[in-house]
Amino acid sequence: MNLDDMLAAWRTQQAPPYRVDSERLRQAVRQELAESRRRAVNEARVIYGSSALMFCFMALVFVGVFYDDDRRARADFAIAILGAAAFAFWGLRLYVSRRVLALRQRHLGASLRDEIEQQIAVLNYQIGHRWRPGGVLLTTLPMLVGTITVILAAWRINNEPFDTWEQGGSIFVMVLSVALSAWTDRRKAGRETLPRKRELEGLLRELDAH
Repeated sequence: MNLDDMLAAWRTQQAPPYRVDSERLRQAVRQELAESRRRAVNEARVIYGSSALMFCFMALVFVGVFYDDDRRARADFAIAILGAAAFAFWGLRLYVSRRVLALRQRHLGASLRDEIEQQIAVLNYQIGHRWRPGGVLLTTLPMLVGTITVILAAWRINNEPFDTWEQGGSIFVMVLSVALSAWTDRRKAGRETLPRKRELEGLLRELDAH
């Protein structure tokens, strides 16, 4: 029985919460918490790997521009620096966010109440990244800016005139894709993550009341 089933049974039971099989509820909470952590770890691996790889690429672009036999414009250096900074910020922000989450969960134990609080902390982390406007911007903007600098760097390195259809089209598609992905994630968080957090907070209040 998953957590949705357990919460549904909890709402329909007539006995106080402490008379219900709390061990089954704890197992359901623990299962959902483990799944949330697994997804977060996989996401972190992708972002850490991508940000490190792209940071190294932009660093190589900077070195190539710096040692180029031809005199390069300041814009070439600016593109490389901005791209490296964006990718570094992308990975660093995720690291700091995960450290803050770990610190919040560190004092929690293995009781039913503590495991519910751990899951609420994970949900707050997800809401902060995918639903709150400021968090959405800080999550998506560095990756978007970094990707645009990669497109611009490739254009500048080849010493070709700016092509509206090629470079401009690539930038437009990238902006559209990131905006659509952020909108989809935010909509999903509003429909699934926020209600789940409220359910668990209500469950905590019931436990505290008894």
